[in-house]
Amino acid sequence: MTSSWDGYQLPGGQILQRDPTFGFYQVSPRPSDLEIADFYANVYRNPCIPHDPLRCAELVSELHSEPGRVLDVGCGEGHYLASFVERGWSAVGVEPNAKHAAVARGKGIDVEEEILTEGLATTLGTFDAVILAHVLEHLVHPEEMLRMIHGLLRPGGVFFCEVPNDFNPLQSIAVRHCELDPWWIALPDHLNYFSLTSLSAFVSVH
Repeated sequence: MTSSWDGYQLPGGQILQRDPTFGFYQVSPRPSDLEIADFYANVYRNPCIPHDPLRCAELVSELHSEPGRVLDVGCGEGHYLASFVERGWSAVGVEPNAKHAAVARGKGIDVEEEILTEGLATTLGTFDAVILAHVLEHLVHPEEMLRMIHGLLRPGGVFFCEVPNDFNPLQSIAVRHCELDPWWIALPDHLNYFSLTSLSAFVSVH
């Protein structure tokens, strides 16, 4: 994907900026923490369709053979955690949307109805696995999230992180040869755009 995306103009006066260290793209200027909290508690209406919760539970269980304690940050309606509970794991979710949290609780999952913060993290204890599925692209401070997760993981714990694979060769071909707009730029909720390479680099140092 061409580096010309650095500085790409977005609606509302925002632009894309390429992170010089890790190579992913970020929206600038960023919304405030208060604006983000209000958006996800009151406005955001993701249908919470899981990508592949069964496969997630299988992969984590392969890496951590004994059922343990698992945390899903941004758990939505608890689809991922339900797959872990079926395998004997003790599950905790963090979800700021009241309706989604209620559905997850209906599945027997312990849910903290808020955004993960340093204060909340200190009350949760530690975990054998932490799930961050399609959350990192939404965050104003993604590096802070990774630091918190590092502190929540027990030694030998498993971190499962899933994001869209953006600014990839297929998207580049579609834009260049089919004269399409970059449809994967999803405002106002997607603030970070990772590729496999940039995600690996970003996660490895946090």
